[in-house]
Order: sequence, then structure tokens, then C-alpha cells
Amino acid sequence: PGRVYVSGRLSDLLMWVDMDTGESLQAQLDFHWPVVPTVADGELWVLDQLDATLHTLDLDTLETTASHDLGLSTNISLTLSDMALHPGRGTLLITHGWDNELVEVDPADGSVVGRWALGGEVLDKDESGRLEVLVGPSEVLTIRSVDGQITRIDLDSEGALDTAAPVADLIPQQTRLQYAALSEDGTLLYVGPYAIDAQTLQRQEAQDRSWTFAAVQTEGVWIAWRADDVSILTVDDGGAITSVLPTEIVAGAQAPEFHYVPDWDRRLLFTDLRRAGILSWPMKLE
Repeated sequence: PGRVYVSGRLSDLLMWVDMDTGESLQAQLDFHWPVVPTVADGELWVLDQLDATLHTLDLDTLETTASHDLGLSTNISLTLSDMALHPGRGTLLITHGWDNELVEVDPADGSVVGRWALGGEVLDKDESGRLEVLVGPSEVLTIRSVDGQITRIDLDSEGALDTAAPVADLIPQQTRLQYAALSEDGTLLYVGPYAIDAQTLQRQEAQDRSWTFAAVQTEGVWIAWRADDVSILTVDDGGAITSVLPTEIVAGAQAPEFHYVPDWDRRLLFTDLRRAGILSWPMKLE
């Protein structure tokens, strides 16, 4: 805890910043457009958004130590990939918007150990967003931030279980990189402010919320973003707002991305793209 890895936007830059000491290191990579830097198995894993090659880097020096072909197409889509570490399996789950696939990678050797075709049609290449991946207690969900298309996957089965887009007509058409969050027990999915049963993929309108999108639920409390007043909210399980934390992010700027680190003083990290900054906020959830 304390060191944050950040990839450049539409660039070949990667850096780490120690949020406690201010120490940093920046590297210009020999591949382009690195996305979703993820720490696993003692290394940093970074995906090349364009050619869909997965690279491993030294955590300290940011030097590339290996490159892995995932058998994916050149990604000409602006639907960005996502990557998550599965805590139970110890594998990396990576989405690919143009191939409309989820792949599972063993970080021990970088080999592909699973591959699933996602449902629905591929988006037009110019529609920008992210194909998010969320790990639940028993299943994995992919959510396309542009139109809210959801696919349920059981990693022990060969095909996708179900695909639906129950709130596609309600989502405003704009670029967003984070828009979905799963409840702690894995039963309820939020796509923006809209509640969806994570098993049936049916909308649960009575549990819709007033936030713009949720970042995470932890210890029974939702941490969410409200764009109208550029504030971070804490919301209890019944939907009551328990605190409003104003930020200094410029109103109207692209929504921030959030990462919650419970083992680091319950620290919430979020981006300020207008000022190219990362903000750190210890959360009080009592």
C-alpha cells in the first residue's frame, strides 16, 4: 500500500507514485497505449490496448520482463479493455471490446487458460468507453459502459450464461470508463444509478439510487460519485446518504475513476483528468 501505478492516456508512458513519500518513477515503454496496470504474482501486468499483447514489468524499474500473445485481434475499437485479478483462482481476467471476449490468464507463465465469447453485437469502433469486468462470489460479470450490456460467466463452464442490456435506453451517450459496481454479496449490480439483479439481469427499479455511479460497496456502505455537485457520497444499504464529501474536481470534466484500498487506511484513490492528478482520501465508514 502506498504505491500507485498509472498509465498514460493515449500515450506510451507508465509511472508509479508513492502516495506517502511523493517519490515517483516514469518510464517510456517500448509498446503503445498501456492500460489497466495490475499487480499480480509479484509483477506488474499491463495490456497494450492496440495489439492486445499482455506485458509483465518489474514493479520497481518498470522494465519489461516478458510479453504474452493472448490470441486476440488488433483492437481498433475505442471500447477499452479491463483487467481484474480473481482472488480465488489467482488468475487475470481481461476483456477485449473488438473481439467481444473475456480471456483468463495464468500469471505463473502468462498462458491463456480460458476464453469466453460475450453476447450481443460488437459496438461501432468509434463508441468510446470500457468493457468492465467484475468478479462476484461465484460468477464473473462483464459490463459495457457505453450501453450497459451485461454478460454473466461461470468460469467453470465453456459458454456465457446470459447476456442482457436492461438499462440501455436509460444511459446517456457519453464517454465513461467506470460505471458498474457489484454489491458485497454479489446479488445486486449497479450500472450507473440503476439496480439490476446479478443473476436474472432484470432491473430492480425500487433499488435505483440518486448517485451518478457507485465505486464499491464495503462494510455495508456504498461509496459513490455524484456528478451534479462533483461529490463523493457514502450511502447505506437502504439508500440513505450518510455523508457528502465535496471534491475540487472541475464540474463538467470527465468523471473520475475510483479504486478503493481497504488495507491502506480505507483509502479511496480517484483521478482528476483535467489536472492530470491522483487524489487520495481516507474514508470513514462508521
